[in-house]
Amino acid sequence: MDEIRTLAKAAKDHGFLWKIQTQGRTGYLCGSIHLGKREWMVPGPKTIAALQSSKVIALELDILDPEIQAQLENPSQFGITRVPLPPPLQRRMDTLAARVCASAVALAEMHPLMQLMTLTVLDARFSNLEAGYGSKMFLAGFARGAKKPIESLETPEAQMRALLAGDAQSIADTVRTGMTLFETGKRRAQTERLINAWATGNLNEFQRFEEWCDCMTTEADRAYMKGILDDRNPHLIALVV
Repeated sequence: MDEIRTLAKAAKDHGFLWKIQTQGRTGYLCGSIHLGKREWMVPGPKTIAALQSSKVIALELDILDPEIQAQLENPSQFGITRVPLPPPLQRRMDTLAARVCASAVALAEMHPLMQLMTLTVLDARFSNLEAGYGSKMFLAGFARGAKKPIESLETPEAQMRALLAGDAQSIADTVRTGMTLFETGKRRAQTERLINAWATGNLNEFQRFEEWCDCMTTEADRAYMKGILDDRNPHLIALVV
C-alpha cells in the first residue's frame, strides 16, 4: 500500500483520454494498454478524476474476473482448436522461446498465435515492461476498490475468435511474419516504439502504425490485423453509446 501511495504522488497522465458528452451525460474513453512500466502503474490526476466521477467502469474484458480468466485460458471450449505449426516453424518458435526463458513444451500446447503473443509479452520484460503494470490491470483493480460496477464490452469467446482467427495457412503466415520480427530484432523495437507512443500521447504515431510496424507485409497479416484492430470496434462502440 505504501508503494502505491508513493507511485500515486508522482503519477503523471499517460496514454489517451477523451471526454464524451451526449444527451446530458458525460463519459470518458481511456486509451489503455496491456503492458507498462512500474512508474506508470498508477494513472495521473486527469485519469483518476475521470475514474472517480464515473458510475460504471467499462472494459474490453474484466481481466480480474476468475471466470473470465478461466475461459481465456481454454479457448478450445469455444471450438477454437490448436492448429499445429509446420515443423520448421515450430523449431523456430522453440528457439525464440529459449531466448525469453519460456518453456517450449508449455508453449507448444498453446494455439500458435497465442504462442506468438506470449513471446511478445515475455520479450517485453527486457524493456522493463510488464503485463502486471499495464493500465488495464489497474482499471479493473480500481473499479473493485472503489466498488464501482464493471461491464465487459466483449465476451471471452468473441475476443478469442478475433485473436485466434484464421485457417492453418493464414495462421502459419502470420506466425512466420511475427517470428521474423523477433529474429531480426525488430519486435522489441516495435514494442518499445508502440509503448512510447502511448506513454507520450502521440496519436499520429499510432495512426501511422501500419507504415512502420513491419507487421502487415502479406494479405494474411493485413486481414488478421484488421480483424483485431478494426472489426471489433463497431460492436464495442455500440455498447458504449
